[in-house]
Order: sequence, then C-alpha cells, then structure tokens
Amino acid sequence: MKTRSSIPATPIALAPITAQRIWGSLLVVLQAFALGYFFHTPLFSTTIAIATVFAVVSKKRFFTPQVAQRLPILLFVSYLVQRSVLPGTWSTGVRSFLVPDAALIAEYFLLYQVAMLLLRREEDSLPRFMPILAITAVVFIGDIRVGVQGRIVFQLVSLTLVLLSIGFFFANGHLGAGEGKRTSLKHKWLLVAVAAFCCVTAWVSASGLHRYARQIEATMNAMINPSYAPQSGGFSGTGQLGSVARQKGGSSDRISLRVFAQDAPGYLRGKAFETYNRGQWQSESKSRPIAPTPSSDAHLDLSKNSPYDETFKLVDNAVGDQASLEVWPNQSFQEVLFTPFGVMTVQAPIEQLSVDIHAIVTADMMPPDTRYFVWRSDTVSEWGSAQVASEMTEDDWARLTDLPDDLDPRIAKLAEFIIGESVTTSDKIAAVENFFLDHYEYQIGIEVPSETDPIVYFLLEHPPAHCEYFASGAVVLLRSVGVPCRYVTGFVAVEKNDYGDYWVSRNRDAHAWAEAYDPDHGWVLVEATPASGIPTSPQPSSAASQAWDAVRTGWQRTVSSIRAGGVRKLLRVLAQFFLHPISLIVFGMITVSLVIRHFHRRRRNVSLTQQNPILTQFQHLLDQMDRRWQRDGIIRKPHETLHQFAVRLELDGATPEHQISARWYRRFAAIRYGGRIDADAIEVLRDESGF
Repeated sequence: MKTRSSIPATPIALAPITAQRIWGSLLVVLQAFALGYFFHTPLFSTTIAIATVFAVVSKKRFFTPQVAQRLPILLFVSYLVQRSVLPGTWSTGVRSFLVPDAALIAEYFLLYQVAMLLLRREEDSLPRFMPILAITAVVFIGDIRVGVQGRIVFQLVSLTLVLLSIGFFFANGHLGAGEGKRTSLKHKWLLVAVAAFCCVTAWVSASGLHRYARQIEATMNAMINPSYAPQSGGFSGTGQLGSVARQKGGSSDRISLRVFAQDAPGYLRGKAFETYNRGQWQSESKSRPIAPTPSSDAHLDLSKNSPYDETFKLVDNAVGDQASLEVWPNQSFQEVLFTPFGVMTVQAPIEQLSVDIHAIVTADMMPPDTRYFVWRSDTVSEWGSAQVASEMTEDDWARLTDLPDDLDPRIAKLAEFIIGESVTTSDKIAAVENFFLDHYEYQIGIEVPSETDPIVYFLLEHPPAHCEYFASGAVVLLRSVGVPCRYVTGFVAVEKNDYGDYWVSRNRDAHAWAEAYDPDHGWVLVEATPASGIPTSPQPSSAASQAWDAVRTGWQRTVSSIRAGGVRKLLRVLAQFFLHPISLIVFGMITVSLVIRHFHRRRRNVSLTQQNPILTQFQHLLDQMDRRWQRDGIIRKPHETLHQFAVRLELDGATPEHQISARWYRRFAAIRYGGRIDADAIEVLRDESGF
C-alpha cells in the first residue's frame, strides 16, 4: 500500500490584518465620506465603505495581478460609457464647478482603490501608490462651491488625508531605516516634524485659498476651458464696447451655436442693456424668476420635440401656434440662453430661470454644453410683441430714454438734424438707419482718442467702426429724440448645415444691434450696421467639414437624448439600432463566422484530446496546483519556469507545504519534459499533490 505525502486541500490562512491595510482602508473610507458629503452620493459612498470593511476583515481576494493590470483599462472604458450614455444624476446629486465629471472621476478612483484592497498579493500588501490615488480623488471632490461650513469640512478632510497618508507610508516599513534595522529616535522625530509641517501647511492653505476663490475660478476656467470668457461677446452683466469684436475675432470659424429649426433663426438675443456710460453698457433691470409648470399645462405638443419635463411659460396669454427651436451652445456662455424675439416658452433641465423686462432669459444653474428648447409665437411679427408696453413701468420707460448727463450737447443737435421732419417713430428709425448707411463704413477695430467718449467720437467724426458702435450710436440718437431704445448683443444664425439640417452660428456671427419701441408696432429691430458688417451672407463651409460636423452633432444629440430619457431611451435606441436591416445582416454574418470558428476549434481540441488524453490529464494537474497557490496570493508568472517557481516557493515560506509543493513542481517538470508521460506518472503526481 502506497504512503501518500500530500498537501492539505484547504487554503492556507491569511496573515493577520496588517497596519498598512488599516491605514489604506481608512483612506478609502475618508474619500467615501467626502464624496457623500459634498456630492450627495449616500448609496455609492455607503457601498464603498461596506466593501472596504469587507476587504479588511475577510480572507477573500477576488483579483489576481493579471486582472489588476487590465482593471484600469476596464474602468476607463466603463467611465467613458457612463459619462456618454447614462444621466449625470445617476452618479451624483450635485454638479461640480470646473470639471463637469469631477464626482464621476472620483468615484472611479474609489472603485480602483477598493479593487486594490481585494487584490491577491504576496504578504497581502497594498501598492505604495494608494495615497496618490486618494489625494487625486480628493482634489476632484474639492471641485465644488461650498459655504463656510463646507469649507471647514473640506479643510478637516484635507488634514486627515495628510495624516492617513503619512501613517500609510510609516506602515510600509520602508521609512527611517534599512531592512531589518530599527528606526532611530532622531529619524522618528524628523518624520514627526515633517508630518506636523504638512498638516499645518494643508490647514493654512485650505483656509487662505477661499479669499482668492473668484480669481482662482477665473484662472482655472481659462486653463480648462479656453473658450470661457466672462466678458465674451458682452454676454455678461456689462457690455464693454469691443467685447463683441473680440468674440468675432477670436477663433472666428469656431461654432458658437447650433440650432435645429425649420427656418433660419436669424437674430438670437443674449443680453440687453439700457444704461450707457462712456463706452460701457450696463443692465440694471431686475429679472423675474419663473418656476416650471407641468408640460400638460403649456398647451404645446412638446413630446415630439423635447425630452425635458421642465417647462417655463414666459407669457401666460400665449395663443396660436408656436414654432420651436432646439439650441445647442458649443461654448460656455455662463447663464445666458440665446432666444429669438417673441419667445413664449422654454424647456431646459433646470429648476428655475429668470426673465427681465427686455425678455432676456437667463438661468444661473444651466449645465454647460446643454441644449434647450425655445418656442416663439407665430401670431406676432418677427420683432413686434404684445408682451412689452403693459409690463413697462414709468421707471423702466425713463431708463430706456435716459442719456448721460455729461453727453456732448452736439449729439442732440445731430439727432434733430437727422430726423428732420419725421413725426412717427417708424420714420425716425428709418432716418437714423439711413444716416449710418450713407455716411459710415464698416471695419472691425477703431482708434478712439484717450479721455474721449467713444460714441461721441464715433458720431461726430464718422470713423469706420464695427457693429457695437453702430448699435450704440443708434440708441443714443433715438433716445435724443424721445424714442425708447436698448442695446442688444447676441448671434445671427443664417448658415445652414445641409447634411445635418440645422443652422450654425460661429464666433464671427456675434453681433450687436438696437431695439426701439414703436407705439404702433411694439418693439422693432434697428439695424444701423452697414450690410458688410451684418452676418447675413454666410461663408459656405466645405462639404467634408459639414458632413463631419453633422456626424458629431448627431452623436451628441443621441447621447443627450439617452441621458435625458434614461434606461427606456437607451433600450429604445439600442432596439432601433439592432433591428435595422443593415445591422441584422452584419450581426448575422458575425454570428455565423463565430459559430463556424467555435465548432472548428472544438473539433480540433477533441481531436487532440483523442490523440493523447493522458496529456490532458497531466495539464489538468498542473492547473489545479497553480490555482491552489493562487488562492494564497502566490502566482506563477507566465514567463516563470517550473524550477524558478519552485525556488520562489522555498524562499517565500519555510512551512512543509511550501517545500513539498516545490518538490512537486520539480517532479512535474522532470516527468513532463523527460518523455515518460503515462498513467503511472499521473498517479504519482496526483498522490503527491493531495488532489
């Protein structure tokens, strides 16, 4: 009877919980707390915390080093899919400030750290770069606006992060002395001093940065999003003369807006200003907040146009048919929503928007690069509107006819001369427009003498100038003869992409114009800029450029619809894709080829097995032994020979199990490559392995 020298089949117990794993798990729990606190992700944060505790107290290890090498790629692909397809509300309850996906990025850093806790490694150790991952995640978590309490919490998180990172490196056992040597008292005090310095620096820095938050925000915005410009195109609280020209001249071919509409959208209003003071326009009108109403109460068939439920009625007595526009900003314009004149209804994924007496629509919390839908009434003329005079107070009327007290008196005389015998408002507007068309030329850029009011210089000296000067000059002249006017900035969209069937407005299409109130017709457009300066003759793009932009825009619309519609929309889009005849043919061909390949491989494997079934059993024993040590975190590398792995087993541990397994691997190599593979050899190896 044979005596069996075997290794127990049960896994070897793992070493006790190490200090390094405790520090590493505390780092992960800290990040989970910060993410849940600042971005309102209780479910995800709780799940991460539970998984971390499980990884510390359990002996289970699910990931091998080979899988860990592929894990970053898998997480990166999952991140791209999630940020492109799934709604942002699935990953976070609060939006970040500078980086749109900051919370989502932090979540994937946390997932990777939990995977490191569940990784099979020798001595059950953690990678030394764990604190770097934690610091990076906390940086992204900090991309959010907070109050005083939130700032203090983030300071505490930062301070705790420094302490835990130092503790993690101490627990590695590589700080302070060589291997096998004790850390000297002097070195310990030095490390304590460094730790204290890091903590104080982290607290002081976090305390002082908030004082310069606005400057830092503007700088970071400019670095992360070069298109960001607070004064861009005069689409902010002030309209500095020259801002529209800078918008036109900066990357002039870059697309600013894409608009899906049946007809050319034309003038899209961004900001309106009523107060002028030496080269700068300001708006002092108060905006009226508007809460969303149910779509069913909007008296519009919105289901075919917009996926949003947030419907904002700007005019309560809107009647008749309303034409829709789908507007896609391609740059950051802060809170501005570009809308046509006569806008009645807006749909956007926000909780509240505002509208002022100029019918300018703004939204403080509008997500960047998000489309919105606009409806304007077909029952009013392009520039006439029934919504203005009844809403204007005497103070509003006074502001719209007000002029600076120090305005040169020659301007009033010039205005009287221009209108001549004109009596009606329409005639006065026509006279002012003709004056500019007859006596001025269009040119981007103008040299204005210092200490001189730019508009006074423009009106009296007749230099070539751009649209901002013509619009401002028209407002000043019309106000001088008692006509209420306002200065407006925006875009003109007249270029069409024939491949995508939508309209495009580029940086060069930024424009400024005037709007005047005519008692007989309501608000009317005053276009005083010469024809060469009006974006009404688009420069056609090449067919290839239009086709490529149409493809990108189509993909963007599809992804946005999926994100807004959730799982149902995703399933609907996938069903339409897979049920398309071309898709069915392609997938059918792929399926047939895979089936043929599978049966070919299976037939070949069966043939090899039938030729040498003993070899198959031989290989099966080796796989069993490899898996047995994998469960204990000792993995035979692909490039490692059996003899090399046997030496590593002997060096790794001095237990009898290690020595027996090392001898088994050497015996296996001798039999496998010695040319005597038979049933007796398999039985010998099986007896020695314990399987």
